[in-house]
Amino acid sequence: MSCQRYEELLTLYLYGELTSAEEESVEAHCAVCAVCQSALARERAFHAAVDRSEPELPALLLPSCRRELSAVLAASAAPRLDWRARLTSWFGATGWKPVTAMALVLCGFFAGRVGQRTVTPELPADMVVTRVRDVNAQAEGRVRLVLEETRQRTIDGALDDNRIKGLLLAAAQDPADAGLRFGSVDILRQHAAGLDVRRVLMSVLERDPNPGVRLKAMEGLRPYANDPDVRRLFAQSLESDDNPGIRTQAVDLLIQHGQKDVVDVLQRLMLREDNGYIRSRSRRALEAINASVETF
Repeated sequence: MSCQRYEELLTLYLYGELTSAEEESVEAHCAVCAVCQSALARERAFHAAVDRSEPELPALLLPSCRRELSAVLAASAAPRLDWRARLTSWFGATGWKPVTAMALVLCGFFAGRVGQRTVTPELPADMVVTRVRDVNAQAEGRVRLVLEETRQRTIDGALDDNRIKGLLLAAAQDPADAGLRFGSVDILRQHAAGLDVRRVLMSVLERDPNPGVRLKAMEGLRPYANDPDVRRLFAQSLESDDNPGIRTQAVDLLIQHGQKDVVDVLQRLMLREDNGYIRSRSRRALEAINASVETF
């Protein structure tokens, strides 16, 4: 999604009206987008200002309104008439035609409502979204429009459906929409036992520009931290990823089994790492396997 679309969701986000996946997408985007972070801060400040601006009503307003209402009712009191005389006084001899017409309209309206409850119209399976891409003025007052039409369709199914899985795997690597990638990876990470899903998660962790999406992919790969290919990727993330949260997760996953295949990585970190937590974890891991904390 674009920043404009995320800004449109901020009010719903603050009111808690988004789904959990949409909330995670907004939070992941705002974590890396300074423009949307500022927009969220402004939205929060606006909501806080509105909450503080509740008007104070005069204490005597309610008794005053009651007195005025009593006076109006007393002034408008009239002798009680039976219902025939009352209707005649309201509409006169010819006033029944508008009433009858209104009654027929209401009958038609309620009959239509009842019909809607019993017969549900079928919605079209496909919906075409049309967008004007270009406009050109022509001779004799004519206009030429260039349209971009996209056919949108909704499908559902289980992840063991190859079609559903294939679409999710493609969405997880869509370069144009970080929110779509985030939601797709969040679903796929629970099914990383499949080799095709695991490979896509590894590709996302290695190449995706959004740290929130990369972190979701790492969560999906966590149970496979003993796999040599996954461990090499975690080591690469530990050394080269620019997000401290991902690097912290990577060092924890690499050393939790005490394997010696990451000794070189941990020793290099001891020489140039600025993050205190990562340095401390690396030192303890090296000492636990009786490895030197220095390179030779």
